[in-house]
Amino acid sequence: MPISEADLDYAYMAGIMDGEGCICVSRQMPRYRHDDRRRSFLYKSSTCYVLTVAVCMSDPAPPYMFYFEFGGSLKFLGEKRHMWRWGVSANDAVMVLRALMPYLKGKRAQAELAIKFQTERVNFAKAGRGNVISVEELSKREEIYQEMGRLKRPWRIA
Repeated sequence: MPISEADLDYAYMAGIMDGEGCICVSRQMPRYRHDDRRRSFLYKSSTCYVLTVAVCMSDPAPPYMFYFEFGGSLKFLGEKRHMWRWGVSANDAVMVLRALMPYLKGKRAQAELAIKFQTERVNFAKAGRGNVISVEELSKREEIYQEMGRLKRPWRIA
């Protein structure tokens, strides 16, 4: 059975993702701002967790290939580093991971966890300001964040 050109491209991109890619759930801690009138710190935002998939290489061809296939952002990181970075986040990252999943080897567990994180999370962004994420939802997101860290560094003792 012959392999299609698209399957060959996805297998190649999965190899790049396994070797040079990054699948991460990042965490941004709450920020506070100072209110001089009250002389106190006011709560500004809650802890935020974001799924990101990226490829960073000195050869621009693979990042461009990801960009033309999946969209996202493509940046040249400067003359000193001479690196190209392609990246997507949230639901776009899930689309990329699902397309590459049949071919991923080294980062397969990270990809599965990332898809679980994005698809099972409760989304409050559409509901507007003033919504509070439940303690259960925050703890679930933190648990997945910690698990992703363990998958990235299996040699590290907890």
